[in-house]
Amino acid sequence: MTPPGSSISTHLDWDYAPAPESAAIGRIRDRYQMYVGGRFVDGRGDDVKTINPGTEEALASVSTASIADVDDAVAAARAAYDQTWSRISGAERGKYLYRIARGIAERARELAVVETLDNGKPIKESRDVDIPTASAHFFYHAGWADKLQHAGFGPSPRALGVAGQVIPWNFPLLMAAWKIAPALAAGNTVVIKPAETTPLSILVLAEIIADADLPPGVVNIITGAGDIGAALLNHPGIDKVAFTGSTEVGKQIQSSLAGTGRKITLELGGKAANIIFDDAPVDQAVEGIVNGIFFNQGHVCCAGSRLLVQESVADEVVEKLRARVATLRLGDPMDKNTDVGAINSATQLATIRSLTDAGDAEGASRWTSPCPVPDRGFFFPPTVFTDVSQSMRIAREEIFGPVLSVLTFRTPDEAVAKANNTPYGLSAGVWTEKGSRILGMASAMRAGVVWANTFNRFDPTAAFGGYKESGFGREGGRAGLSAYLDTDDEFVSESPSASGISDAANSGISDAANSGISDAANSAVTDSSATDSSGDRRARQVRGASADTASADAEEAATLAVAERLSEAEALADAVGVIADPSGIETPDATTVRTARIGVAKTYKLYIGGAFPRSESGRTYPVVDSSGAFAANAAQASRKDARDAVSAARKAFRGWSGATAYNRGQVIYRIAEMLEGRRAQFLDLLGSIAGDTGVRDTAAAARDVDLSIDRLVHFAGWTDKIAAVFGGANPVAGPYFSFSTPEPTGVVAAIAPQANPLLGLVSVIAPIITSGNTIVVIADRSQPLPAITLAEVLATSDLPGGVVNILTGDPAEIAPHLAAHGDVNALDLTGASASLRTELERAAAGTVKRVYAPTRVPDFTREPGTARMRAFLETKTVWHPTGAVSLAGGSGY
Repeated sequence: MTPPGSSISTHLDWDYAPAPESAAIGRIRDRYQMYVGGRFVDGRGDDVKTINPGTEEALASVSTASIADVDDAVAAARAAYDQTWSRISGAERGKYLYRIARGIAERARELAVVETLDNGKPIKESRDVDIPTASAHFFYHAGWADKLQHAGFGPSPRALGVAGQVIPWNFPLLMAAWKIAPALAAGNTVVIKPAETTPLSILVLAEIIADADLPPGVVNIITGAGDIGAALLNHPGIDKVAFTGSTEVGKQIQSSLAGTGRKITLELGGKAANIIFDDAPVDQAVEGIVNGIFFNQGHVCCAGSRLLVQESVADEVVEKLRARVATLRLGDPMDKNTDVGAINSATQLATIRSLTDAGDAEGASRWTSPCPVPDRGFFFPPTVFTDVSQSMRIAREEIFGPVLSVLTFRTPDEAVAKANNTPYGLSAGVWTEKGSRILGMASAMRAGVVWANTFNRFDPTAAFGGYKESGFGREGGRAGLSAYLDTDDEFVSESPSASGISDAANSGISDAANSGISDAANSAVTDSSATDSSGDRRARQVRGASADTASADAEEAATLAVAERLSEAEALADAVGVIADPSGIETPDATTVRTARIGVAKTYKLYIGGAFPRSESGRTYPVVDSSGAFAANAAQASRKDARDAVSAARKAFRGWSGATAYNRGQVIYRIAEMLEGRRAQFLDLLGSIAGDTGVRDTAAAARDVDLSIDRLVHFAGWTDKIAAVFGGANPVAGPYFSFSTPEPTGVVAAIAPQANPLLGLVSVIAPIITSGNTIVVIADRSQPLPAITLAEVLATSDLPGGVVNILTGDPAEIAPHLAAHGDVNALDLTGASASLRTELERAAAGTVKRVYAPTRVPDFTREPGTARMRAFLETKTVWHPTGAVSLAGGSGY
């Protein structure tokens, strides 16, 4: 009973009381050392202080590496690979990975505290997301170590050797697990460098690795700034490079490694679109928006930083979003109730402020959460911009902070167009109640991961990675494992050159063809008035001059001059023949006819968009047969021809990639049928071509024609198997259905092998178009006639125009324009010389193109594997809830 005169307060304080985690659990030491060769060692660089972003106070000193330390670490990794790791069984490797997984789980709370203190992210995210997922990656990949031959990469996948890895500061331990676990499972050894601002958790991981008795040198951890990372990734002792970080740095890495033949994985920046349709459950969508952009303070490459809302619900969504964001708690990362922690560094905080100021200047409307901001530490309040246009920097550039840009759309097509209107392609989100719309949007968006009615879900079984300038290669799943395996199975010998295929071998032109024409030929026709018994002019002999051509320019000038001289000589010979035998002139009442018919000379043109245009350059070059005799003039493609071919390929891509796998298979099989029908023609054509010995026998010609037909049949049968073999359901944790599906990369520019003018060409084209890509291919320069004759087969088959485009001429003149073209998505440099390949790989780095550049000499007579086909497949991973899911999606908000 309430005493008289007293009152009961009806006000209740619902604010969260502080719930700090104890920093002592992290057992932060005063100083940390690097881990090289199985020992903790001091680096030769200067010690650096690592800073707690939440307080701006120093946490610990860290020894850093010098260039000499990089050498030591790579040497230790190489010795471990050669002497130990490559020799033990997959089952034994798996046991070591299981030990590491258990060690992480056993020290999970300690690792979570270390991660939060060093990185600034909320302790609940470190505790509930980063550390458990890191352990899960080691556990998952441990199971693959003795099952690699069953992973779908051929019967004998092999380790690459020593992997050099550089990871960012936003998920330090998790990124280390993403990189180290698949590398070790595949049989590689590792040298890894963490970001200079967040080295502590991986150095604790080094203790776990040491406790697991991992053989010395299998994992080596060096610390330092960007110069050490560059030295590591460019070290000549590295066989595989893996980098996660900004797109600009990724471009520099790809460019610097051009021509080295190293396998590269780049996981780069993003500007993900999170799309809300008018039928979406708004409250659940708002939670997904919050999770998509404010998780880890927006320090997420796949953050949903562009919100696309259908106009009819835009006001409602924005109003509820602001109300929800206003409740987020910004503050001490060590407090278990904190939703948004500290920005990782003062440098990143300055970047966020600069870009948000640009949003103000460009006319966007800024709304900032009213939450209190701590007086010290690197903090930025959650911010939402409306009235945003696609041209604004906040809609185009990766801010990497808690900043959201809101745009609107009316139709699904407009949403797709806006979502894809970015150089990035890492992730996307879709919110709608219509299952058909989810699948349609997921297919239409050029993004490596698509979350449907959820966001920011990750699992070791599900591949993660991007399209376009978000990089290439995948992390997680079988696709991520393949990045650390040598699965090429069509090569037979190491090339003598450092980059695999020598300039001389790949120039592909015999001395006779490459040097121009002999002095005798330059004087036109030998005895131009002579005729054979049938009255035909004797064949013009085109003999080779010295192989020492001064330069490509001199070669081109000589070729043009010879072609001009030959034309003049032909005209002269025609005139001489008429004078010598005027009866051969046909008149209306002529009764004299030739005793043998003269064949019609064939003009060899380019093949672009299903048609045969002449080159825009107006230039040709002579082609000779096995005896050195003039065979025909071939077109020298120009930059304009290259652009036209890319345009045709891009135009054809949508229809070809959108065709059913069954229909693509039927079309490719039809090409095989057509080629079979013209077998005799190709036997005759190939039989006239000089091989390496100067003579091409009919048996070799028959082998190449028959194998070319067989290759088309083989890849026709792959079209409806690709999704089943290289895609499938991902057994992810939680109430989600996730599947990965392979998709074509897009337009591929290729240089055909400068040998095997038919079989090599077919072996390049077939695996590329099988999965729905289109191609622009430069044929063997010295012997382009089989390629253009094959184009006649393609033109009379059911293949849509533009799916295959064939150019002839000098690859050194044409290929650089293709490599730099913004509408080319990938390069196949099988036929490029070593020097040209380096140039083209550097050009490809400008837009982060996929590059397939084999370093071994191909033997196309072997049964084809899957490596060439997989090189031009993207893996898209889609997630969708399957049942009751918390509105927060597990984020804890």
